[in-house]
Amino acid sequence: MPAPDLVFEYVLPRATDPCPDDNGRRSIADGVAAAVSLPSAAPRTAICSSRAGFPANVVSVGLWVDDEGESDEQLQEALFAAGRLVAPKTAALFFGITLIQQKASEAWSMQPKRLDRSYGFVRLNEDINVAIGGDSIVTTFSGSRKFRFLPNIPFTARIREQLSVNVPGSIPPLAWTTTRSTSPDTTIYGILVSLISPFFGALTFWKGNDVAASLSGLPRRNGAGGELAAQWPAVVLTPAASQNPPGKMVFLWQQPDGDSGSPIVDAGVLTAGAWLPQLRHAVALIDGPVETTVQLPTNSASPSYRLIAQDLRGALAIQWSIDGVPAGRAATQEVELSMPGPDAGTVSRRIAVEVRDEDGLTFSTPERTVSLRVIPPPDGSPY
Repeated sequence: MPAPDLVFEYVLPRATDPCPDDNGRRSIADGVAAAVSLPSAAPRTAICSSRAGFPANVVSVGLWVDDEGESDEQLQEALFAAGRLVAPKTAALFFGITLIQQKASEAWSMQPKRLDRSYGFVRLNEDINVAIGGDSIVTTFSGSRKFRFLPNIPFTARIREQLSVNVPGSIPPLAWTTTRSTSPDTTIYGILVSLISPFFGALTFWKGNDVAASLSGLPRRNGAGGELAAQWPAVVLTPAASQNPPGKMVFLWQQPDGDSGSPIVDAGVLTAGAWLPQLRHAVALIDGPVETTVQLPTNSASPSYRLIAQDLRGALAIQWSIDGVPAGRAATQEVELSMPGPDAGTVSRRIAVEVRDEDGLTFSTPERTVSLRVIPPPDGSPY
């Protein structure tokens, strides 16, 4: 039977907590699969049982890249045999190298393979490889560089990322140190990184996490190991009405047992530690400039504002308002600010946003005043 490519396990909060029923376990497995962005048909299962050494029942979730046609009962047996949780720890998460490779290959397939430059072009090969090398995850890709009127120059690029576990409670929970190299030409790496940054941005290992969202707009210079570490979950939101687990699980990941202290094991990445049940408290913030300044003859601007939501799960229903009038429903909202007339001065508008998640939790921000300041030219010259 194939071992699961992802294993997530946790101990229920109290000894009296019953195991989730079939629908509850299916919902938990579906939630983990959605967080990892696996297709709806991807094999998964969840089990719950009492285990020696633990004070309460243990829930285990397994995901597979390929279940080799095994039945659900056989997958449950394989999941039980692959359990990663050891008392007295109460939570464990294992991400197997096969799943890491699959996620990298999916993202790489969307990467354009011909990258034009002023001197010619870079052609990337179709495959990308992710492997474990000691205490590191190594991402390798290759291709050739073509100068005009010269033969192709082949290259191989490697991104080696050494992973470690941060102090429990840190965000992100994992740290990584990156070593990059290309052969035979070491000067090409910087060019490659600038060209394939969109590929790194497309690597999603665990979504729905505030850390991953905060990194989404940054240029990606990591390989698969660094992206996985950056997205390793510190918090998992669960349905607000759920009792097992409750609305939010906060993880205190620790270094795994063993001398190396590295979360990298023979077949993937593993963290174990404790988890704390917490209630969810919806919060929404508006990110954007309080004041925008322009210089005459310009007398208008359309600054953009972004919704930042915390403890809100799933698809969000968003409603912006400008001066009390309903506006857009997207995560960002442009606000038109225009000074009536040709003179310098200041004009203001009021913006707010209300957001509701798929569990019905809502939050409305207080109205925020945003302003446009129109200033004359510095030298007083006509315009």
